[in-house]
Amino acid sequence: MKRGSTGVSVSRLKRSFFLWGVVWVGLGVAAGGLLSGDPLRYLEGSLLLLLFLIFPLLYWVESRVLRPVERIVESNRRLLEGDMDGAIIPPSEMVDSEIGEIMETRNRVIERLLEAQRSLEDEKRRLEEELERELRKTSVARPLAGRIIRYLSEEGHLSDHCRFMVGRRLAEEVREKDIKGFVTAFEDMGLGSLTLLSLDEEKREASFSGRDLIEKVRRSKEPTGYLTLGYLCGALSTLYGGKAKGVEKECESMGDEVCLFIIHWGG
Repeated sequence: MKRGSTGVSVSRLKRSFFLWGVVWVGLGVAAGGLLSGDPLRYLEGSLLLLLFLIFPLLYWVESRVLRPVERIVESNRRLLEGDMDGAIIPPSEMVDSEIGEIMETRNRVIERLLEAQRSLEDEKRRLEEELERELRKTSVARPLAGRIIRYLSEEGHLSDHCRFMVGRRLAEEVREKDIKGFVTAFEDMGLGSLTLLSLDEEKREASFSGRDLIEKVRRSKEPTGYLTLGYLCGALSTLYGGKAKGVEKECESMGDEVCLFIIHWGG
């Protein structure tokens, strides 16, 4: 059924009701006139009956049935068009009948839908604001933490063990749901580039490569990626439980092409 066809049906119903009423009155007048033998007198009586009974009945049906039904149809059309406020029928247009009860019940349902819609919109705005705050904290705090750690590392104020523990604690604060999230967070902080090479949950072993880490120095005789090592150990320990330990087998500071980290956990 096309939009608006219901309204057309109501108008057609009104016309049909009126026309059939006139037809039946005409048939009654004709039949009565033929049976009574005095068509003129019977016609006068029929006109009085039409004036004082049929027309009031038609008016009652129009005002108490057809017009309220048409109003409900119009409100439903507005509801389908998304005009929730326009779908509410004002109390002044309600009738004191079963149709009026239908109108009132329908209004209550729509009002509850409006309340639910407003609640959803408020919750949506709250979640959007919360997400915006979290993104703002992430975009500001993570790079700032990376710059602070880089400065302390370059100035030599952090020992190897201290850098390892800082990396571990950093991973515990990140709280991602998978290892890819931890890798992304590490890069977001500006601590360098990490790549997951392998992850064997059965053997409880993972390997990573790193490039341009903040601990990179020139011509070192020993590996320098203690913060990254601590971070990876903390990440895997957070995800899988138990203690994690690892080693940096290759290091850019020692002239290797990339840094290579091997981590075991839960052992």
